[in-house]
Amino acid sequence: SGVWKISINGAGFRGPEMAQKKRPGTKRVAILGGSSVFGYLVSDDQEAARLLEGEWGDKELTVEVINGGVPGHNLNQTRWRFENQIAPFNPDLVILYLGWNDLGYIVSEDPQAEPFHKRPVASTLTRAANRSTLYGLIAYRLIGGRSTLSAETLTATKPSAAGGKLFRENVSGLLGAAKRRGCPVVVCAQVTAAHPKSDKALHSFLGSNSDNRRGMINLGEWQRSVLREEAERAGVRFADLNESIPPNTDNLR
Repeated sequence: SGVWKISINGAGFRGPEMAQKKRPGTKRVAILGGSSVFGYLVSDDQEAARLLEGEWGDKELTVEVINGGVPGHNLNQTRWRFENQIAPFNPDLVILYLGWNDLGYIVSEDPQAEPFHKRPVASTLTRAANRSTLYGLIAYRLIGGRSTLSAETLTATKPSAAGGKLFRENVSGLLGAAKRRGCPVVVCAQVTAAHPKSDKALHSFLGSNSDNRRGMINLGEWQRSVLREEAERAGVRFADLNESIPPNTDNLR
């Protein structure tokens, strides 16, 4: 990036190098999700994982936070990533901050279609342009990026039977994988504009008309309820972060 400093370690996580074997007296936390976890549009040390390390560490306890986020990842990829790349690092706590990237297959009549199982990658031209500081300053800091997931980019704003079933299976499967590893889990509902209490100034990101915007808000409500239900069924903690982090323009700009 020509604007942000982004470092990926040898294990494929954003952040400093980390040995697979924990040192004595060290606790590990893994955060899983998409670009919000990865630290979209912030430089190293400003993403949530590094900020949490600073909050939790003290003289008597070392806390290492694994940034398991990948921009564009949905639960299809996140389940695989946890079992194959994150679980070997033996986290003591797993935080799930995810769901928004799953909306595409949730409303699809064919949620097993290949595009939903492949992470979207920007074009070669876009990736080359992003190496330019001037392009980055204009595109992101002056103009500002726009949300690309709205009612117009989805096939519907209601879960299909197959899509809703797959989402539940993915959440349950990931929670089961963590439980088999003996990892306590916290399931978090993402803070998004698709919320009844979100600022109206953000509603343009959800759709071009009131029906589309209402559909996206209802879809967000459905997803939060499923995350809560699956967390309760698995006996793990659930946190709707929209209750403590208001979905307003300051927090979602």
